[in-house]
Amino acid sequence: MAPHPRYAHEGSGPTPPATGPELRLTLPEAVYLGLRRNSGVRGAYLQRVLDAYNLHVAESAFTPRGNLLSTVDADRTGGNRGPPLTCRRRCKR
Repeated sequence: MAPHPRYAHEGSGPTPPATGPELRLTLPEAVYLGLRRNSGVRGAYLQRVLDAYNLHVAESAFTPRGNLLSTVDADRTGGNRGPPLTCRRRCKR
């Protein structure tokens, strides 16, 4: 007596043979057709995009923001008067 093949899901049998003309595909074409509507792959891609955006937002907290304003006053002898550098910081929200 021949052993019965086992399938992943009970009640599922072997797939019926394909009908119609034969279509020759390259491996990349076959992989693309198999994955193009795969919700798991699409979800993983969107999660990766979201993670990249969240990383950008988190890193922007460490980006310095502000303006530097400087003034220098010189007299005729070439000496400096007043403070050599004035800095003001303006915060962005």
